[in-house]
Amino acid sequence: PFVSRFADDRYTGEVAFVDQCVGEVVNHLKSLGLYDSTLIVVVGDHGEMLGEHGEPTHAFFIYQGAVRVPMIWKLPGARHVRTVSVPVGIVDVMPTLCRLLAVEDVPVMQGIDLSSVMAGKASAPAERALYCESVTPMIYDANALLGVVTSRWKYIHTKRPELYDLVADPGEIENLAGHLPGQVSMMRDQLEEIFVADSSGGDDATAVPDALTVQRLESLGYAGGDGGGDAFSLEPDPERGDAKDKIALHVTNRRISALVARGHHAEVQKICTALLSEHPGFFDGHQHLARIAVDRGDLDAAVVHLQGSLALKPDHIDSLNNLGNVLLSQRRFDEATIHLERAVEINPDFVAARYNLALVRQAQGRPEDAVSHLRHVVTTNPDHGEAHTRLGQLFANADQAADAVAHLRHALRIDPDALSALKSLAWMLAVHPEEKIRDGTEAVLHAQRALTLSGPTDAQALDVLAAAQAEAGRYADAVATAESALAVLNDGAAALVTTSIRARLNLYRKNRPFRASLK
Repeated sequence: PFVSRFADDRYTGEVAFVDQCVGEVVNHLKSLGLYDSTLIVVVGDHGEMLGEHGEPTHAFFIYQGAVRVPMIWKLPGARHVRTVSVPVGIVDVMPTLCRLLAVEDVPVMQGIDLSSVMAGKASAPAERALYCESVTPMIYDANALLGVVTSRWKYIHTKRPELYDLVADPGEIENLAGHLPGQVSMMRDQLEEIFVADSSGGDDATAVPDALTVQRLESLGYAGGDGGGDAFSLEPDPERGDAKDKIALHVTNRRISALVARGHHAEVQKICTALLSEHPGFFDGHQHLARIAVDRGDLDAAVVHLQGSLALKPDHIDSLNNLGNVLLSQRRFDEATIHLERAVEINPDFVAARYNLALVRQAQGRPEDAVSHLRHVVTTNPDHGEAHTRLGQLFANADQAADAVAHLRHALRIDPDALSALKSLAWMLAVHPEEKIRDGTEAVLHAQRALTLSGPTDAQALDVLAAAQAEAGRYADAVATAESALAVLNDGAAALVTTSIRARLNLYRKNRPFRASLK
């Protein structure tokens, strides 16, 4: 109903939908008799600018529309309602929860415990400066935005600093930084205290998110380009611009992302080409053009734009991996190796680059190196089914049957419909020379599933199924299946393939299974 009721005001409709969802939780707790004893916290992670200061959504600026959010607490047994006007932060949620839940041995945390205010022992928390930031402008070669907020004042530290009186100017229209240097100086000192304390917070303060985490954040719209990975300083970089001058580029970039997702490649090509002419440092422009080049199958163009990305950011790990992957597809193995090795040098646990490097090593005839990289992949990500499949196939080629079967079975536990793993495991269980490895019944099950997935014209799947049926003693079925495999082979099939299937067919006609030989 929210789509129709709020067709002209989708934001309000979203708020109404969330309100209903919260209401459903509350009503369900009441129906279970748990509401009075339950601690409930409702808090927003960000607001929406809705066009203020030129930003339609969030993540670029740190004006109040984006950083001021609701925080609602319902304490067990509480009946009174209180409103606290002094600003608090999301950073206060964890210490408050720990106190309310009597969590002991709590490590030092940012934020303060608000439980005394909720219990009425204090009228309000002490006035303090709260920190906010946005590194998104760094994607566009602009300085980061670092801010501090009090009940009355907001200071934004960047190339052209900003100061707003939030009481007199809640829309943050009139920048007072040039008129009140004393206030600017005081709030800059507050920002520096916060910044220094945060920067000295140990290893976690400078932790670099892994590639999977970055990918998940990007899917939620909380990261993009390469801005989040750059270190930033309290001192604005004179070589970088001011974020206020880059908002139009950011809005256009977000629009481009939407056009790419919808497959409007021609429009993306036109916009990005024009933007790169005006903004040669527009990193994401090369990224967009590389992506659509790959989608079109124009790998040469993809290489050009990924090289353009790396010219701007030589250690951008995703571009290193993507360029290596494209070069791998072009069988330019030595060039691919350079970029993929650099990616894993920067982040040894970057699974995608490590896996691609394994593929390169295998293609270069270096299976031991491939196995080493794949072992690292499955250690870092045990659920990487393709790596387990590839390991199984490499171990099979190296006559390490037990390891091969183990990895192929692991791949199928992750994805029971992994076609390559189904075929490889069925083949090993059907034709391996060692009896302890063979299992015709299981082989038939995997081969039948592979054929169901790939279709009746897959000669390889039919060949595997025939071998499995023969191992299970079903020679009549094996003969019929092998004949079907020969029937679907096209005229361009390699003579060796046809000859091999015919040789196996002759064995089945004599009620004999096929046995592979050890290498």
